[in-house]
Amino acid sequence: LPALPAEWRRPYVLFCPNASTAVRSVPPALLATFVEQLARRYGLPVVGFGPVAHPAYVEVSRDAADTARFIAWVKGASVLFAPDTSALHLADGFDVPTLGCFTTIGPALRVRDYPHCVPVVLDVPAELHGLHRSERPGDLAAVEAAYRAIDWDAVPWPAPRDAAAASG
Repeated sequence: LPALPAEWRRPYVLFCPNASTAVRSVPPALLATFVEQLARRYGLPVVGFGPVAHPAYVEVSRDAADTARFIAWVKGASVLFAPDTSALHLADGFDVPTLGCFTTIGPALRVRDYPHCVPVVLDVPAELHGLHRSERPGDLAAVEAAYRAIDWDAVPWPAPRDAAAASG
């Protein structure tokens, strides 16, 4: 894999809120809230691949223009926050501690054998269970309500790995 830019060969939180469909993504209205939570909890810079209006967040997509560079960012992370995305699955291969959020597809089908992933199951309406894809406004409103209903301070957040493990 290519090396990360020199200034990022240090601990960071990787925030990958976007899945292949909106119903499995972190709602846009909550992105800055999660960056704040991550920055406070871990005391590390928070990086990701799209815009988020928060002073603790650094958008690094220009340094992740291809798959190998994207994978390098996942590999180098101290901890990952993501819904059910490719980043979550890659993180397991590199032993990256992950908080994974699951909306319509349960974690038993996705991360059952991922020892470093702490799954969070969001309480979405039964009619959304098993749904692989949706952009319907009502479905997205239900997902946002489920994210807002969680007491994120009560979630067992994963401990970040140390800098030596992240760079190795």
